[in-house]
Amino acid sequence: TLAGAIVYHYEKEENFHPFVCRLIHRLDLDTSGILLIAKNQFSASFLNEEMQKGQIRRRYTAFCIGNPYQRVSQMAEEGTLPRGVSFGKEKIRIHAPIARTVRAEMRRTVDFEIGQDATTNILSIQFLPEINCSLLSLELETGRTHQIRVHFAHLGLPLLGDDLYGGSLDYGIKRQALHCHRLAFIDPFTKKEM
Repeated sequence: TLAGAIVYHYEKEENFHPFVCRLIHRLDLDTSGILLIAKNQFSASFLNEEMQKGQIRRRYTAFCIGNPYQRVSQMAEEGTLPRGVSFGKEKIRIHAPIARTVRAEMRRTVDFEIGQDATTNILSIQFLPEINCSLLSLELETGRTHQIRVHFAHLGLPLLGDDLYGGSLDYGIKRQALHCHRLAFIDPFTKKEM
């Protein structure tokens, strides 16, 4: 597992004994990108509190099928804009709570009755009409399991390669096209942003 590899690295390569893996920012299976791991209990406590307060900013790059801005605009004109979706010139905001579909399954869904608060912002869209896909820059305000994937399925625009939520595998992508490329947080010791 990833946790096992991290423990092995710090115990064997960095000579931390014993090393406890404290994951602060994790990724869904088959999502690539940056993780945040605390090396000690003080850092873990501080960073977990920052995460709970929404102070750790996370940016993702993704590819989805279709054009989100065009789709949201069209749905707004037709009066069919999904609940929790708003948009302007600068961004599209998806504020829709997420819950498990069935207790034993990994799949999630938007559920306004029992779901946990979840907000995803689409900051930029580069539409590629020749392949009917969009390259997106996203920022999370919350961090729920499968949040981006569920929110894009809610819009009817699943991520490329995301077969769990309806994304096409026709593009040759063997996993969801989702990558965490930036984390910004306060260093627990220096109190400076990293």
